[in-house]
Amino acid sequence: MESTTMTEDTIKRRARGLDRAFDILDFLKEKGTPLRPNEIASGIGSPKSTVYELVSSLLERRILETVGKDGHVYLGRQLYFLGQA
Repeated sequence: MESTTMTEDTIKRRARGLDRAFDILDFLKEKGTPLRPNEIASGIGSPKSTVYELVSSLLERRILETVGKDGHVYLGRQLYFLGQA
């Protein structure tokens, strides 16, 4: 029984993370300009640590890309390619 609860908690946590990742993408699209992760966190009302983790994952997958040396991120070209699939 406890194993089932952990599985349900894991599913809920992952779904929440996925929702936040989409919130990040939507917010960047809405703003239309590269932003720092802390600006994104403030804009979507999520903890900075969570946003930094998600941004890092999205950068690894090239869903987001960086510009300059100050940590600004923007929607990456990979989104275009995924949209063409």
